[in-house]
Amino acid sequence: MAETVLSRNTSPIHLFVTGILLLPAYLFMPVLPIRIIQVACFAVLARVAGKRLKWTYFLLMVASITFFHTLNPFGEVLLEVGPYAVTRGALRDGLFRGLTIVGLVFISLFTVRPELRLPGRLGGLVGRAFYYYERI
Repeated sequence: MAETVLSRNTSPIHLFVTGILLLPAYLFMPVLPIRIIQVACFAVLARVAGKRLKWTYFLLMVASITFFHTLNPFGEVLLEVGPYAVTRGALRDGLFRGLTIVGLVFISLFTVRPELRLPGRLGGLVGRAFYYYERI
């Protein structure tokens, strides 16, 4: 990974703590437009951290999660194609969950770096797991 301004000026533990502090504000946000803005901001932060993002992968992930949520319709029917009905509730819920997963991936890309060292035996285990996750 190339050195970025962020990696030169911020310690890995500070980025990790930042990610942990971002999680409650992200996970407990019930408003879809704000969730979209959050995901976009996390994508920008991941890019600033020097990570390459494969946009088609993330768009496909959100689309597939949304599609599978529409198979369980609830709420106002927006579109019917034969027996398949797209409903407002299922569409919103699917988008929300898909964006949640993608946002969590972006947070981890932004906050977890290979040189992160957590104290203690458990910290060493978690650090190795993050290292292998980064390598994949």
